[in-house]
Amino acid sequence: MKWFNRFVFAIGLIVLAAGAASAIAGDLPDPKLTPGVTRPDLTVEQICKTKWGKDARAVTEAMKREVLQAYHMTAADCPSGKIEIDHLCSRELGCADDVKNLWPQCYEKPVAGLKASETKEWGAHKKDRLENRLHKEVCDGTTSLDDARHEIITDWIAAYKRRFGTP
Repeated sequence: MKWFNRFVFAIGLIVLAAGAASAIAGDLPDPKLTPGVTRPDLTVEQICKTKWGKDARAVTEAMKREVLQAYHMTAADCPSGKIEIDHLCSRELGCADDVKNLWPQCYEKPVAGLKASETKEWGAHKKDRLENRLHKEVCDGTTSLDDARHEIITDWIAAYKRRFGTP
């Protein structure tokens, strides 16, 4: 009976380790730490006219450190060894530079001959691709701003799969 208990314990440890690995690979933020924050002051017209990436950002190094500390995470925790402090709900969907909208997201591990968006691993490049698509859909009227924000905040991976399939 002792061997059986040890066996069950060992299997439990393996399952826990696999779960921890998939949490990083799954790349979804903790909704308690990062519930997402929108900017109600922006209209769809303003969102669509803004040249995102050329405008001023308000994410400070102190904010980035706060997020990393809250998640107890560093780049060394990522399979690629690279991390970004990302907006859960992207700025191009009119969301805020706010700690409650930021989380540490791993970049995909490079695979020879593939773009980051083509690898099986979830990460920042795939989320960027989704953000661009959602922005386009909002601006062409295919998706409402509220729906786009809800999709990316609740489960960006599911939203990605709906648009691009499983990598």
